[in-house]
Amino acid sequence: MPGYEIIGEEELKNIQEIFSQSSGVLFAHGFPNQRGGRYRVREFEKQLAENFSSEYCQVVSSRTAAEFVALKAMGIQPGDEVITQAFTFVATIEGIIECGATPIVVDIDETLNMCPIALEKAITSKTKCIIPVYMLGNPARMDEIMKISSKYNIPVMEDACEALGATYKNKSVGTIGHCGIFSLDFGKTITTGEGGFILTQNSELYNLMAEYHDHGHQNLQNVSRGCDTARISGFNFRMTEMQAAVGSAQLLKLSYILQKNRANKRRLKSNLTESISNSVEFREIISPEGELADTLMLFLPNAGTAAKVVALLKEDGIGTKNVPDAMNWHFSKNWHHIWKFHPIYKDCYQEIWRKSDNLLSKCISIPIMVKSFESEIDLVSDKIIKAIRNFI
Repeated sequence: MPGYEIIGEEELKNIQEIFSQSSGVLFAHGFPNQRGGRYRVREFEKQLAENFSSEYCQVVSSRTAAEFVALKAMGIQPGDEVITQAFTFVATIEGIIECGATPIVVDIDETLNMCPIALEKAITSKTKCIIPVYMLGNPARMDEIMKISSKYNIPVMEDACEALGATYKNKSVGTIGHCGIFSLDFGKTITTGEGGFILTQNSELYNLMAEYHDHGHQNLQNVSRGCDTARISGFNFRMTEMQAAVGSAQLLKLSYILQKNRANKRRLKSNLTESISNSVEFREIISPEGELADTLMLFLPNAGTAAKVVALLKEDGIGTKNVPDAMNWHFSKNWHHIWKFHPIYKDCYQEIWRKSDNLLSKCISIPIMVKSFESEIDLVSDKIIKAIRNFI
């Protein structure tokens, strides 16, 4: 599942080289005489852009910073509406609010991602951006979403934080819309501890993001930082050389992580399909050959049965991933602290996303680990089958 499973000597070696070869310079800019010609943050950006076939990449300090920087560069401002989905991490909503815009939240469908029908119904003259979120490794229905984007001339920001490395119809997630944002926190596919990045093919959007994340610096060639110029105000969302050093080592392991994720999920799903396919339904996967495959998501007949199965699994040492254990942070129904001031949702947030609630309440998400042995996967399978057969 996450890059932390295989963090080790390669990452340590890269960090040590900052001190042995670059005088311990941890800042991404300047200090040319001390750093030995190495600008690791810029190198990491090039590696990411090349790996995901993107023209441009901007790394930042976190996933939340990635969204905020991209929204600011897109010109999102007070009075604008940004559409996203009910099943997402709370940061998606926070980024919209911090721009002064109004989040508009639509239901998910059986992919557990944005429902295109609900999306189109929510569009108004104030809609300035669409953010589909690829929850737990599965891309959304991007053909339909991009058609809607084109029809109404509204840009799409892919939130691919939980799907780094996945593809949609042979195209890397994050390169389908106008830009894509990613997380590099310690629980993601690859990690820099904290961190994030943005992919785009648009040069002007990239330039604005690069400037905004660095106090407006244009970073003109052959001009010192002290004499550099700015055309916009900005903030500090920079990544450090140490984070980039770790990220470069992790990126080299991505193919292995994807290979193991997919093989381990295939085995777990095959085991369950043979035994309980008549008792459960699996999440709809739009592009099976390209999914991240870091979770296996099951639908039980109803919420009550799902809760009983989860409790029994917990007793048997089997945990879940986000669903249902972290729904306080991943389902909009639970965010009173946000909606109590919202002009639309303050009086209805507990009831409005009924379809999403119905789907999520009967769902169980099983994490897929990179380092699991086949015998471990088989044991987990047996425990899941036993738990489900207790109630169905």
